[in-house]
Amino acid sequence: MLAVVATATVTHADPHALPRSIPVYIFAGQSNMAGAAASAGDLPELAPELTSPQAHVLFFGPTDDRASRWVPLSAPTEVSQSIYGPGFGPELSAAATLASPDEPIAIVKYAHDGTNLYHDWDPSRPNGLYHAMIARTRSALATLAKQAHAEPRIAGFFWMQGEGDSYTRSNALAYGANLTELIAHVRKDLGVPRLRVVLGRIALISGPYSRIVRDEQADVARRDRDTTIVSTDDLEHDPSSLVHLSSSGEIDLGRRFARALEP
Repeated sequence: MLAVVATATVTHADPHALPRSIPVYIFAGQSNMAGAAASAGDLPELAPELTSPQAHVLFFGPTDDRASRWVPLSAPTEVSQSIYGPGFGPELSAAATLASPDEPIAIVKYAHDGTNLYHDWDPSRPNGLYHAMIARTRSALATLAKQAHAEPRIAGFFWMQGEGDSYTRSNALAYGANLTELIAHVRKDLGVPRLRVVLGRIALISGPYSRIVRDEQADVARRDRDTTIVSTDDLEHDPSSLVHLSSSGEIDLGRRFARALEP
């Protein structure tokens, strides 16, 4: 069944007409990547074009919480991680910006609310989130290569995380070194030495040491020529949870992510 979905979604029914490669984008991080305060119910008013399945985007879904197969990307992409019910993260609008009829794309997402980089995402932890993300990505790539009859090509890594490291000074000060290590592991483990990375800069309204984390993020982007950072300062946040982006904020973040990959 997936082969039919992939073929029909990526182009038309002739598998020989499929593109030789499909760009794959990975979305990872904590609550503002998961879309903790975003609701799919807001889309008809905010971005009606995102309410329908995206014909040229495959998502390793059907939802990120239970990712098991490739399906056309559509909201909701998250079921259990939004405080307002079925939700979505920046992948929805980013994909709509990145994809085109001439270049369909694929999205793999792995994000968990309330997590930190210093422990939860530490690549040295065999049972941590980092290795779970890599395992999901490898499974998704193998399935895509086999059933879409095309070669997956990892084209970008989006990271929205850091709030969880902003509550103690020591973890905030270590954020740059920890992020550099994570990026190096992603590139090595996925075999893309020059993989382009886009960071979402955390807001100042995060923990008491958020300014330090922000400075560490900016420093990583300055030192790594293949890493770009985008601001979230002016994006709309949820008035009830403050640290979390609203539905509108998530949509804007996704578009900002996609534009950051433009030449």
